[in-house]
Amino acid sequence: MNLHRGQKVDITKQRGFHDIKVQISWKSLNPDMEIDASAFLLSSSGKCEQDENFIFYGNPVSLDKAVSYTANDHLSQVDFMLSWNKLNPSHQKIAIALTIHEGDHLGFHFNQVSQIRLDIIHSTTLQTYYTFELGSDMTLETAIVAGEFYLHNGDWKFNAIGSGFFGGLKDLCTNYGLQISDDYPTELEDINPLTKSEVAVASSTDIKDLSYTQLSKEETAAMQKSPTVVTELVWNSSEDDLDFYCFYVTKDNKAGKVYYNNLGNSQISPYIVLDGDSRSGGTERITFHRTEHIKYALFAAYHELSSRVGSFISMKPHMIVSNASGQKVMANLLKKNNSSSWVVFACIDFTDDNQMKVIHIEKYSGYNSEKSPILYLDGTFLMDKGPEEFKSYDDDISDPEFDHKLDYALRNRNRVLDQVSEYVKIADIIKKKNPNQFIQFKDNNLHLLEAYIDSLVTVEDMVYLTQFIPLIKEDQIEQIKLLYAELRP
Repeated sequence: MNLHRGQKVDITKQRGFHDIKVQISWKSLNPDMEIDASAFLLSSSGKCEQDENFIFYGNPVSLDKAVSYTANDHLSQVDFMLSWNKLNPSHQKIAIALTIHEGDHLGFHFNQVSQIRLDIIHSTTLQTYYTFELGSDMTLETAIVAGEFYLHNGDWKFNAIGSGFFGGLKDLCTNYGLQISDDYPTELEDINPLTKSEVAVASSTDIKDLSYTQLSKEETAAMQKSPTVVTELVWNSSEDDLDFYCFYVTKDNKAGKVYYNNLGNSQISPYIVLDGDSRSGGTERITFHRTEHIKYALFAAYHELSSRVGSFISMKPHMIVSNASGQKVMANLLKKNNSSSWVVFACIDFTDDNQMKVIHIEKYSGYNSEKSPILYLDGTFLMDKGPEEFKSYDDDISDPEFDHKLDYALRNRNRVLDQVSEYVKIADIIKKKNPNQFIQFKDNNLHLLEAYIDSLVTVEDMVYLTQFIPLIKEDQIEQIKLLYAELRP
C-alpha cells in the first residue's frame, strides 16, 4: 500500500507479528554526498530523554535492544529492526529521519536527492505492508523526518510526515531535545582552531561495572584490575591504515608512548608492547604486561593526511579493552570528522589497586594538524601539543602500501600537478580574503608546493607531494578555475 504525506495507518492492530523492518533508501548522483539515517526514541512529550535514545551509525542498538541499525555498504539504504515487545514503555514514539552530513557547509541539499522511500516490512515473511515515497518537493533542506511510529490506545501506528529541516542534524536533534556540538568549521576564520580544553583522565563519575559494555559519550566503566590487560584497535577498511598509539605515565612519573616506531618490551619498563604495525586495515593490539607500574594510559589513532579519504568513522574503528577476568569494554567513535589526523578514543586510570577505569573521550586534533596529543604526569592531556608524526617513506620502501603510492604517483602525475596548482590558487584566493588569518599558512606551505610544481623530477618527489593535496572534488576544478580567472585576470 502506497502512503501519501499526512496519512496515518495501523501497524500492530489486528496483526499477528511483533517485529518489523523499516527500510529507508535514496538515490544521489553525487558520490561525495554522505546521507545518514537515524531513529529517535521519544517519550510522550516527543523528546529524547537521553543521548542513548538516538540510534544511528555510532550507536546502532538501543539500550533495551528493541531498535537496531544496519547500513548496507553497497547501497544507499539503511534498515531499522523494531521489536515492539522489547521496547521500553517510556518510548511512546519512534521518529525515522535522514540527514546530509555537513550539507550546509558543503552545499548539498535534498533537492539533489531522488527516490527517497520508506518501506515497512514484515521481519519474517519480508512482505512489504506500506511504502512512503517522499522528498520530491524538497529545496534546500538538509534533514528530513520521514515518519513517526506512535502508540495510540495500546497499538502502534505510523504517520507519514516527509517534512524537512534547513539546519541539518543540529536542528533535527534540537527539535527532539538533544544537543549536538559542531565538529566542522562553518566560517573561514574558524578554519584552524586548536583544541584547548584539558581533559582529566583521573577524575570521572557515573561508573559502570559490567562484564561487557559499550561506552556511551564520555562514559566511564570500572573493570577489575589484572596484571595483564589487552587493548585492541579494530577497523573495517582494508585499504586505509590506522596507527594505534598508547601514551602512558608510570608510577615513578615517567611519560612516554608506545607506537609503530617504539614497539615496547614486555621485560622492560613500562612493560607495554605493540604487536606490530599492521600497515593495512585490520587490528593493532597493545598489551600491558605489568599494570601495577602504570598510572595513566591514553589511547589514540593516527591517520596520515596524505592517505585520508573520508572521516575516521567511515572506517568504523573501535577500541576494545580486555582484562584477565574476561571483562570487555568497547569505545566507539560517535562523530564524523574529515579534517583531523588524530583522534583520542579513551583512557585508562590504573591508580586504584583493585579496579581500573576506562573512560570514553573522543577528542580530535585541529584542522589539518599533524601534531600528536600530549599526556601530562597528572593525567590531563592536550591535543595538538605533541610532535608531528610522519612515517618515513624510507621505512615503507618494501611495503605494499608504498608501492601503491608509487603507482598512483606515476599514473596520475598530470592530474596531481593540476590539483596542486589549483590548491596554490585556492590558498592564494583565501589569503586575499583573509590575509591576517592565512599569511602563516602560505608561508609554511605554498613555497614548498610552488617549488615542487616548478621542478618535479623524481617519483619520490611525487609521492612526497601527494601528502599536501587536499580532497578537491573533480567536478569543482572548472569552477575553481573560473573563480581564479575572475579574481586574477
